[in-house]
Amino acid sequence: MRKIVSIVAAILVIATLSTTIVLAQSDNATSEAQGLSDRFQQLSRDTKWVQEDKIPLQFDVYYPQGMTKIGDLYYMSSVEILEKPVKYEQPQNGYDRTPGKGIGHLFVFDKQGKLVKDIRLGEGDIYHPGGIAFDGKSIWVPVAEPRQSIHCLQSGSQDDEGRKSVPCR
Repeated sequence: MRKIVSIVAAILVIATLSTTIVLAQSDNATSEAQGLSDRFQQLSRDTKWVQEDKIPLQFDVYYPQGMTKIGDLYYMSSVEILEKPVKYEQPQNGYDRTPGKGIGHLFVFDKQGKLVKDIRLGEGDIYHPGGIAFDGKSIWVPVAEPRQSIHCLQSGSQDDEGRKSVPCR
């Protein structure tokens, strides 16, 4: 019986210590996030920026829209304009301009600026990507027509081909 009591006591001590360590780490992460949030709130148009590093890219980037770094790789959304949209004299079918032609890209590159992968984004008139969001699992990039429209796609790097398109509604 003493042996069982000793084992239960040891388990309780270990569980208490583990919980204390996890809570301390959680509190530390929370305070770090709060510190980052506080610093972010202090940014203004007058904030002086300091360049920390420079990566010469070894590929055409066209018109970059958003960028994020995950691990050792960088991800950049960009639009390649093949034909600029042209403004109509009078709106046609609810549009004030032609859709133009283009290709949406999600570039994946390394810290030397070497292109690792070029993932095409969009379809048809829906070719203009926006910024990037990373949720810890997938990279999400909105892709829309380059004109007033309700048509867009949300592209995420979730399936085996490196992307998933979900119609926006």
